[in-house]
Amino acid sequence: PPLVLLGGIITTMIGGAALNVLLRRTAMIEKQVALRTAELERTKRELQDDILRRRAAELALQTSEERLQAILDYSPAAIFVKDLEGRYLLCNREFERDTGLSRTDVLGRTDEQLFSVADAAVFAANDRRVLEADAALEFEEQFPTPQGPRTNFVQKFPLKDASGITYALCSIATDITDRLNAEQARRELERRLQEKQKLESLGV
Repeated sequence: PPLVLLGGIITTMIGGAALNVLLRRTAMIEKQVALRTAELERTKRELQDDILRRRAAELALQTSEERLQAILDYSPAAIFVKDLEGRYLLCNREFERDTGLSRTDVLGRTDEQLFSVADAAVFAANDRRVLEADAALEFEEQFPTPQGPRTNFVQKFPLKDASGITYALCSIATDITDRLNAEQARRELERRLQEKQKLESLGV
């Protein structure tokens, strides 16, 4: 009958339209999924590249630090660096020999934790003078060693970052004990020689 035929045609048309809508929506979803997948892949590659750059930077930093430590360890002077709170950040092999302390024992600690109260007070006072002056200064400091106190000529200076902000204090200590002892012995010898000459001039 005509009505049944017409109904079938309408149903077919509606079904076809719905199918087209569904196909278009499916295509849109697939396009969005593809775009999202491409975005995720790009993000993944960027993260991988960032990780590789970070690892390369860390390796370069580690290599640089090891190179610096090797240079410092061959220095005949004791070299050490403290942060602004007085904690040791770095020390070389000569510092270890002078103090009888290992690098592991020193790093992260302060003078108060490593030396006597009197010695630590002197070191801290000189450090403050350098930081307050914001300039390199020189001192003679009595340094405790396993063999007894030694006299060091110490050059201290602030370390600054790229912005010019002081972030640490570096010290280079040269043992001058033997030189001072030699000078004292020379002065004593000169004094005795002068006394002898004076006595000889008096006919004694």
